[in-house]
Amino acid sequence: MTASLISEEIILLGDKGEPEIFQVWAERTGLDMDTLINTGCGCCVDIYTVQATPEQLADLRAQLAAVRNR
Repeated sequence: MTASLISEEIILLGDKGEPEIFQVWAERTGLDMDTLINTGCGCCVDIYTVQATPEQLADLRAQLAAVRNR
């Protein structure tokens, strides 16, 4: 049985290293960064809509929350 995927918009702030965290997460999750479309400005905000399992998205949210709360 395959885990169901959900879509979620991910907003990343460039000044806290969030794009780097996202890239590592995306590679570990099996997402191809070359196929993702960044609808943010790309200089200070990146915005991606991704499909992943609820567990994968919870992991990403936790990582981003940790860096945002520093």
